[in-house]
Amino acid sequence: MTFYFGRDFQLRVISGGAPILVGGLTTTDFAVNTTVLEASSPQNGAWQQRVSGLRNVRISAEGVFEDSAAEALLRATALGGNAIECSLIFAGGDTLQGFFVVNRYERAGTMAEMESYRLTLESAGTLTYTGA
Repeated sequence: MTFYFGRDFQLRVISGGAPILVGGLTTTDFAVNTTVLEASSPQNGAWQQRVSGLRNVRISAEGVFEDSAAEALLRATALGGNAIECSLIFAGGDTLQGFFVVNRYERAGTMAEMESYRLTLESAGTLTYTGA
């Protein structure tokens, strides 16, 4: 069984066709969500029937703020309400790429610690998954 390090789970924004690593991340989460629809009818007998509906992908990340080009693009996208092309690279080499809306962008800091930021991206269309 192969084990992977979290540091190899990378988020990149695509700018001008070139991927830019979002640096300083200490935590990155990825989730696929599916809306389940009720499709029961009397013909199903006494059993409920459910079917898969709309899907979306949510990426959440947090880390140390570095004021990098990637962070500037994400901040501008959050403030502008637009979608931005992103690529998520998994430790095993698989990739997930497509357009995302910045659902949440937060920055925080205390007197004694480094400034940090958190963001949540929601898919904004069809995504492309490529295996390693």
